[in-house]
Amino acid sequence: MPTSTGKTPSFPRSSWLWLVVVLGVASMHFWFPNFSPGSDYDSYSTKAEGKLAFYRLLREEGEKLGWKVKRSFSSLTKREQSTGFARGSLLALLGPGRELTADEWDALLTWIRQGGTLLVAARDDSPGLSIPGLDMHVRPLEDATAADRYEDTTGVVHTSLIEFGDLYWESSAFVDAPNSQALIEYSGYKQAVVQEVGRGQVILVATDFLFWNQSLAWDDNPILAFAVLKTDRHDYNAVNSHPIKRVMLDESLNASSTPKVVGLLLEPPLRSVTIQVFVLVLLFAWWRNRRFGPIEPEASAVRRNLVDHTDTVGSHAWKARSSGRMVEAYLSHLRQELKLGTMHGHEDRVLEPIARRLNRPVSKVQRLLEQAEKATQMPKLPRKTAAEVIRRLAMIHRASRPQVGSPDGE
Repeated sequence: MPTSTGKTPSFPRSSWLWLVVVLGVASMHFWFPNFSPGSDYDSYSTKAEGKLAFYRLLREEGEKLGWKVKRSFSSLTKREQSTGFARGSLLALLGPGRELTADEWDALLTWIRQGGTLLVAARDDSPGLSIPGLDMHVRPLEDATAADRYEDTTGVVHTSLIEFGDLYWESSAFVDAPNSQALIEYSGYKQAVVQEVGRGQVILVATDFLFWNQSLAWDDNPILAFAVLKTDRHDYNAVNSHPIKRVMLDESLNASSTPKVVGLLLEPPLRSVTIQVFVLVLLFAWWRNRRFGPIEPEASAVRRNLVDHTDTVGSHAWKARSSGRMVEAYLSHLRQELKLGTMHGHEDRVLEPIARRLNRPVSKVQRLLEQAEKATQMPKLPRKTAAEVIRRLAMIHRASRPQVGSPDGE
C-alpha cells in the first residue's frame, strides 16, 4: 500500500487519459463514425451505391416466377459443376469489391460452358474489367476511339429489354465486345451486352449504377434492372433458352468488410446500449487500474512481516503437498503448550475449561484432537481437510487462553 506523506496527491497523468477515453466513448451518443456492416456497395448496404433495394426486388418479383434468390458466400473456385445446376442458375457479380483471380475465372468459365449464366457489372468508380479467354472488356470513356462510338444525340437510353420507359443512366465506361449482342446503349456507347459461351452466356454491364439503391428510385429503372435477368430473351434474339430457377448474388468478393453481427450492435436500435456497455467496461478497467479514495495508513511492520511469513509458509506447503506435516506440527505445538503429554489420564483437567469456553462437552474436544491425530497418519491428506483440521485446532488453542475480563480470566 502507498504510504501517506502529508502532501495532497496529484492526479496521475494516466487518469487524465482514462477520463478522455471515457468521455470520448460517451460522446458517441451524439456523433458516431460510420461502421455500417459490409461495404457501401454490397447487397446489405442502404447507402446510395448499395444493392439492398435490388436484392429485395429480386426476392419479391422472383418469387412470382418461381426463382430461388439468395446471397452466395461460397468461393468462386468451388462453384458446383453440375450441368443441371448450371443450366438453371444465374450468378450476379454486381460491382465486385476485388478483381477475380485467374483460378476464379477458370472455374466460372467452366461452369458457364455447362449452361450457367453470369452477370458481371463493373464498379462505377473502377471502370476497367476484362474476362480472360473472351473478347469482352469494360473500358473507361477516355480510352474510347471513333470506332467504339456511333452518333447519338437523343440523350436517352436505347434498349431492347423493355419497350418504353422513363430511364436514367450514368456511366464513365463502355463495353468493348465485338462478338456480343448489345442490350443497352447510351450516348453512342454499348453499356450492356450478352454473349454466348458454350451452353451458357455472359452478360456484361459497363457500370453497376443500374443496380444501385439510388438508381432504383428512378421511375422505370427497376423494370430495366430486373429485365436484365429475365429468362425470356427470345424477343431480342438472345441465346439463352434455359429457364432460370435460381439467382445468386455473390458476396464472397465483398467479404473483407465489417462482420454483420458486429455491425448490428452499432446500428441505431442497439447503438446506445452498446455504447453504455463500452463506458461501463472502461470505468471498470479504470477502477482496477488505480486507487480511488484516500491513501490508507501504512500497516504495522510487525504484522506485515507475520502475514508475509504466513503466506510464504502456506505457499510452500501447498507446492510441496505437505498438508499432513503442517497438521502434525500444529498438533504437536498445541499438545506441548497445553502440556497434555505430562498429564496421562488427567487430560480432562486441562480440556474442561477449554470445553466450557467453547460451549461444548469435553468429549467433543477430545474427539477433535483424536481426529487431528488420525489426519496426520493419512498418507495423502487433502488440502481442504488439512485446512479444516487446523481451523478447529486453532479454536481450541484460542480457547485455552482466557480473555481479560472473562470469569476465569486473569
